[in-house]
Amino acid sequence: MTISDIDLVIKVAETHNFSEAAFLCNMSQSSLSKHISQLEKELGIKLFDRSTRSVKVTKAGELFVMYGKTIMETYSTMRRSLHAIDKQSIKVGIISRLYSSGISEGLYAFFDQYPDIMLELNGGNTSQLISLLNQSAIDIAIGVLRNDIINNPNFKVFPFAKDEFSIAVSSRHPLAKRKSVSLKELAGESFIALDASSSTSIIINDICKQYGFTPHILHRCADPEIMLDFVCRDKGIAIFVKRIILEIAHKQPELRCIPLDHATYRTIGIITTPPALENRNIQNFIHHILDRSEKYLF
Repeated sequence: MTISDIDLVIKVAETHNFSEAAFLCNMSQSSLSKHISQLEKELGIKLFDRSTRSVKVTKAGELFVMYGKTIMETYSTMRRSLHAIDKQSIKVGIISRLYSSGISEGLYAFFDQYPDIMLELNGGNTSQLISLLNQSAIDIAIGVLRNDIINNPNFKVFPFAKDEFSIAVSSRHPLAKRKSVSLKELAGESFIALDASSSTSIIINDICKQYGFTPHILHRCADPEIMLDFVCRDKGIAIFVKRIILEIAHKQPELRCIPLDHATYRTIGIITTPPALENRNIQNFIHHILDRSEKYLF
């Protein structure tokens, strides 16, 4: 019995049709039937009942498929792990706004120290990067650490910085001249926020609930600059990252950044998977970024 034999049986069981399974496996129906018959002979059991118009899986066949899927998943994980050992390129996903924090300097320093390793950089928000990580399209994500990510056994996380939250208002807003603001005071305000799938939005929503209210969202934006432009135009206020509010305020003189009276943060970190950590180059990359975390402008 081979891995290919197991895959053939699973395909037939899922389609209940030898012709369709043969098409999916890129082989002739007669060749597929021959493989299945030889396997049944080897095992001494019938996997399929061919007496009806459609192929029916026997009880033994159902048991075979159940264990077969586990074997295929383990085989796939093993191949990824073996491939990772000799991997000479690292695919990194990073939130684009983190570049301005100084992480880019850490990436450039890695280029200089390991010139033979190719870095492939991808952008996106944390949710998009996690999706790519789950698909093995990237090896590492650098993004916002939500509780569901930290507690997921399929991930390994390495926190290295905290981003402080502040309130963004226009210069004409009643809060604009305040030295600080309590989150409880914002319960009656209208908010401009990032997309609901954004990790930052999820964290801010959870923080507001801890203070007894759910933010009243008037508008959502995919881009922080657009969100803060709405704020400048008196369409609402925003809870967002202090570093980015101040950065954009240099271009938007009507934007004001008001600190919270109790410092509140989002955590930034590296997210990867256990198989990826088998690769020494990925280990070196993670250590390289973590060792330079004090230089990042958070």
